[in-house]
Amino acid sequence: MESSSSSYAPDNIEDFDLVTCETEGLVSYFLKDMGETVERVCHDGVWVEVESSSSAAPESSNDGTPSTCNVEHYKMDSLFNPDVEYKEFRDSRDGNKYKTVEVKGTIPFEVFAENLNYGTQVKGLVTDFDDSKIEKYCLEDDSWYCENGFGGLYSWSEAMGLPKACDYVEAGSTEDCPNPLATGVSSAAEWAKVQVQGICPDGWHIMNEYEWSTLAGGTYVGDLISRMFGNRDDYGFSAVLGGVLNTTGKVEYQLAPKYGFIWLPQEKGASIAASIAFTRSLWDKNFDVSRKTDGMSVRCVKDYKAN
Repeated sequence: MESSSSSYAPDNIEDFDLVTCETEGLVSYFLKDMGETVERVCHDGVWVEVESSSSAAPESSNDGTPSTCNVEHYKMDSLFNPDVEYKEFRDSRDGNKYKTVEVKGTIPFEVFAENLNYGTQVKGLVTDFDDSKIEKYCLEDDSWYCENGFGGLYSWSEAMGLPKACDYVEAGSTEDCPNPLATGVSSAAEWAKVQVQGICPDGWHIMNEYEWSTLAGGTYVGDLISRMFGNRDDYGFSAVLGGVLNTTGKVEYQLAPKYGFIWLPQEKGASIAASIAFTRSLWDKNFDVSRKTDGMSVRCVKDYKAN
């Protein structure tokens, strides 16, 4: 993709007065600090604060169960870019419909313009999993997020369509996790382009490193982030900053609406795997810090013949 210039909402809320906006009436939510978010609306070319609310990270009840915070749900009118020509795909498994976009590159492909939302919701603190069905988390343990643009959050094994045991061992290494993720794939270059269906619909696969790099390479990442966060979303990828279910230490939903995370197929060890982390203006491949048990988003790409 070609890069483009754009104004964007800064990570530092104190810099808002230095930033202009273009879409009249656009409502966006921005992190002021770890305890508060600020809602602003675009009016006459500038951001105007509407109201403040508590963080999207959940509090806990006395028994340790995450509780839904007292925050209003996001206004989803600006999730997608109205200037982009989207296609639509219907998942025959549950009837959910997804917007998709065409991506140009050495190998062009079609990708979901929203996170996958498939499976049965479980709570963030669940310890008893069922390998016979797909299980997803929803931000704040609130189904509204899964059903309204944020999609499900999945452990790595769940996203890849593997038994839960594969979150703790390398795929294909034990009786509990008997099948390798991909056969005949060994080099980093091969892993970058591997197509693993995982929990994507038939004919689609989990986004891989090549596909993400085609999207983000040479492109300001803010142009891939949904307008509801103050970005231009020029290419219609409409990524959301839906955070993560962090399973390291205290299990809790974290980092929304500052970060978004998307799983990649490649394992990096018995208990870690590759993912993409991004803010409104930066992105990084988290090859060393993504625990397979964490809950992250999934994007699906239509299968194609690789070179």
